Amino acid sequence: MKRMEGLLWVAACVSVFLLPAKARAWGSYGHEQVNSAALHLLAGKSYGGCLSQNENLIVRYAETPDMDWKAIGRLPDDPALRRLTVQADHYEHPLHFFEADAFAGGESTSLSSIQALPSDEAFLKDLSSLTQRLAAEASYVAQVDPSKKLADPAHPTPAEVEAHGTAPWRAKQLFDLGVAALKKNDFPHALLYLSAMGHYIGDMSQPFHATLNFDGDFYDSPAAGIHHTFEEAILEDQAKAKGASLDEPTYLWSSFGATEGEVSKIAQQEYFASSPLASDKFVPEVLGLVSTGYPYVELLLGSFAQICKEGPDLDRNGNLKSGGDGAVAFARARANRHLSSTSTPAAIGNSPRIARGMLRTVTASRGSIQVTTPIPSAQLDHGTVLTEEENAPFCVAVEKDDKSVAARVSVGMVRAFTRSQVEDPKQGIAKTTVLEVAEQRLAKSAVLLARIWDLAFETAKPDLTACPKLSFDKALVLQNYPKPSYLRAGP
Repeated sequence: MKRMEGLLWVAACVSVFLLPAKARAWGSYGHEQVNSAALHLLAGKSYGGCLSQNENLIVRYAETPDMDWKAIGRLPDDPALRRLTVQADHYEHPLHFFEADAFAGGESTSLSSIQALPSDEAFLKDLSSLTQRLAAEASYVAQVDPSKKLADPAHPTPAEVEAHGTAPWRAKQLFDLGVAALKKNDFPHALLYLSAMGHYIGDMSQPFHATLNFDGDFYDSPAAGIHHTFEEAILEDQAKAKGASLDEPTYLWSSFGATEGEVSKIAQQEYFASSPLASDKFVPEVLGLVSTGYPYVELLLGSFAQICKEGPDLDRNGNLKSGGDGAVAFARARANRHLSSTSTPAAIGNSPRIARGMLRTVTASRGSIQVTTPIPSAQLDHGTVLTEEENAPFCVAVEKDDKSVAARVSVGMVRAFTRSQVEDPKQGIAKTTVLEVAEQRLAKSAVLLARIWDLAFETAKPDLTACPKLSFDKALVLQNYPKPSYLRAGP
């Protein structure tokens, strides 16, 4: 029985988060909210009306790099569009992340070392420096992600450099295309490129799009599954609890009410306190966004690992139960140890892709899985504690790949993680929930995106009277896919 309980939490942490890691940072809800929040920041601008009348289109384009330019889900029925989708998919996946620790100090990567990275507006001008930096971190890369081990550690190839992601320069490419279109008053293409650009800006605010340990595989306690849980599961669970839903035909969320209040508040404060974006500071600003998110990697891993280790305490209906705060203290102390240590968990020994801690069983004397976070009882549905014997069917079902049972366990873990607390890296005190971290990162994305749109319209000075109300056109999106021509190893 103990072995089976261990397998239950292995399954919950590893296999029930169904989307592949790095597939869709923030998910549809988060990406759409970033574009929506940025648009609302610009409501008073001279071009605000052009954006507002195309709000649904701009929000939908936030998902274009995932849903249209990757072969995810159902492909277009039209054979020509299907071919274009597959062609775009060939290039698109590595453009959504930038593994800063592969270049900025490996296990010693910090906010300041990321900000010191080469950041020319042209990627090829940065390639030589990035190549040297990658060579210096060759052993770290091979240990954390063996799939990216360098063939010749002293001489990385351009393709090996680019394999660690180029999202900041991808965003710059779409910005340039958007400005060029605006100068011609070509609003259909301008809105496509500038709105889709928001997706990559959002990607760069997600901490796990900036590290080789992108899904917690290399951690000395189980943390696999954190990527999808943080960027998508916690947000969509909150949204659905507030009655929001995703409309499949339009691929638009009905509401961002679950998180809109906090995201908008933070975004407005930061946007109106910010200065205009300089035209030669695009890439440095994006790397700045990366740098402010990176310190959360270890903090979030510590919290999630504890939940994976002990599991959420569920009642008969799969709801979280209230209880003590021992796990919160554990996660906080663990994160502190990681931040102060000279060696990160990823650098300990020859850690396997899935840590041995994954198979840790829960002692029979505890009866049920211990609570992981202190949650106000008013927020919970209470029920009878599941005993070890009553948990047995869950374990058997998971061993037989019963997805309905795995999903039920997963929901409990998602909600425990949502409410768990991590330290604010700037303040050094436990005061921020994981949900609040996600909201803060979404807000920072929206602020930078709004500043970029500001720069685009100020640079291009289009005739705003020529701005039409547009609708989504799949053919336009695919026929105008921008291949990553800025890459040496690319097209």
